[in-house]
Amino acid sequence: MDIDGHRSADGTRRGHSRSRKNISTEAQRKTAGPEAVAWYAAQNPAVNIEKTYLNVDRVNDGDGGFRETGSIAEVVAYGDAREERVRKGIKTGERFAVTQVHHLPWSYVEEDGTFYQPRHRDGTPRVDAAGLPVMLPRYRVIPGMEEEAQKYFEDCLEFDAALLPDGQKGIHGYSIQFDEHRPHLQVLMDAYYEAPTKKDAEKMENGYSRAFGSHRTDRLVPAATDEGKAIFNADGTQKMVREGNKRKFSRYHREFKSFMVERGHQVELERDELRHDRKLEHEDFKDWANEMLILTQETVEVEVDRDQVAQHRLVVDDVAIAAIATAERTELEAELVATATVQQAEEVAASAEDRGYRRGLSKGRSEGRATGRREGEEITARAEKSAEHIRKEADRVRRLAILETQRQDAEHAERMEALDEKLAAARRWEERAFEEEQRQVDLSEAARRTLGEAQVAKDAYEGAVEQIEINKSDLPHLREEVLEETRIKTKDGGQKSLAEIADRGAKNKLLRKYGPSADASILLTTRGQAERNRARAAEKVKGVMPAQGQQRDQRSSQGQKQ
Repeated sequence: MDIDGHRSADGTRRGHSRSRKNISTEAQRKTAGPEAVAWYAAQNPAVNIEKTYLNVDRVNDGDGGFRETGSIAEVVAYGDAREERVRKGIKTGERFAVTQVHHLPWSYVEEDGTFYQPRHRDGTPRVDAAGLPVMLPRYRVIPGMEEEAQKYFEDCLEFDAALLPDGQKGIHGYSIQFDEHRPHLQVLMDAYYEAPTKKDAEKMENGYSRAFGSHRTDRLVPAATDEGKAIFNADGTQKMVREGNKRKFSRYHREFKSFMVERGHQVELERDELRHDRKLEHEDFKDWANEMLILTQETVEVEVDRDQVAQHRLVVDDVAIAAIATAERTELEAELVATATVQQAEEVAASAEDRGYRRGLSKGRSEGRATGRREGEEITARAEKSAEHIRKEADRVRRLAILETQRQDAEHAERMEALDEKLAAARRWEERAFEEEQRQVDLSEAARRTLGEAQVAKDAYEGAVEQIEINKSDLPHLREEVLEETRIKTKDGGQKSLAEIADRGAKNKLLRKYGPSADASILLTTRGQAERNRARAAEKVKGVMPAQGQQRDQRSSQGQKQ
């Protein structure tokens, strides 16, 4: 539930009509035609033109209902006719239109399998900290929940109408959009209300301040700090203040959630403080929302990558352990084989020596022993060489296993470092978004306090002015005071007051009537009498106006009464 009041840029009905046309063309682009669809899709990559045909465009039928929009001109004409009845007109800076957006709850939607790359406000595509494109999913109504979704949007329209001073008549038209990021309802309306008089039975007034802003008729509510702590007067009683726009929007939000829950819809009752306490324009909030979506996606990706790295680490550990075990087993087997080979060689050598000894009996004992010893040494050398080769092969396998483990450890450390950098970048985005949100909230609070102080000063001034009693006999004297204080430039570059100019005119008139021999006292009487009368009138005004300290006391007493 997002409400946006549109301010008048030029204070003209033509300008307001043009703005309503632009708003309606964007919202009801299906009715506006293929060119409008293509243009807005080029501006907003979230728009999927293949689903625009599903959108629902409606205009107020003027009889308590809505009908299918035939053209954008119908929506504009309805709004123009209502503003025509606001006789005072909408001044520059005042709100001439209101738009309301309701997104379908997450429990009603699912991803539709398509994605889009959001853009910065300057049109450049968004990328993540690694320079890869940021892709966000689009959503659709869960199959089988179409009736629940339609009922949700109908209940939203009923709630919106209840907020407006003129009810359902204040809704110009609406569009249910299924071709963007998430199905939502966009409503165009105004806060005008009927205020007929005897002379003008069709007259209307602008009630935006009553409905969505701060107004002197707002209900009194208990005062509280931003943390929700109650504020008390000096006598211990609960301090009461006007509701104002911020508390009014908070109440609307609570009432909307309760209303939708009573209607059986799956909505959350909790209030998102960061979202609903914002003081951002519509485009700023869209950028902020995109940043939050991107940040959420990056955070999820980081967590998924961390899980994958952890799983990979387990596999690497298993492989390393298996490799080391294999190497150790191979080394042990090589030792056993080498030992067995040496033993076998020694046995063969002993046997050969014995055989040589026996064969050398005919040639002599010494020659037989020498021959047997040589054969035994040769066999032993070959066995030791084979055992050494087996040992070297086992060492090579073990070194390879250790190197593979070190390589995988290095890859894991490098990947974890990259993930930490990515997570740090995502956190920096989140901190900047939070700081910007807090800055906007602080600016809003300062503006609210300034407006409150200005209103108190204005009320005090108006109250003081109402206490001033001015008789008809005082009006000429006040007129003389204005003439005395108002000065204009003369041809010779100097300045003269209106009183001096008037006195000179009176003198010339008397000279023309009585001639140059006129009594000088006649010429001075008007000026002197005027000065005395002006002094008496000024004293009378000062006597009625409260002093500066009295004004502060008066404001304090007014706050305690509230």
